[in-house]
Amino acid sequence: LVPSLGSLDFRSNVLNYVIRVPAATASITITATSFHGTPYQVDGVEVASGATSTPIVLTTDPQTITVAYASRTYTIQVQRSTA
Repeated sequence: LVPSLGSLDFRSNVLNYVIRVPAATASITITATSFHGTPYQVDGVEVASGATSTPIVLTTDPQTITVAYASRTYTIQVQRSTA
């Protein structure tokens, strides 16, 4: 899992992540590459393996994004910095 802003240390056995982005951030994208090239879903929208999701508009703070792949669902909580 690779966010367009912030960073996370992805491990397949860890299901929950928190990333921090600049306060003025309006949207974020997520890119994921699956082992077998299987598509994944970002907030319910199918995305090809290795492709970038459409921009996810950040409307709340924090905002939770879900990434589903096979039988696992990962959550990424996006928090805006206060400064």
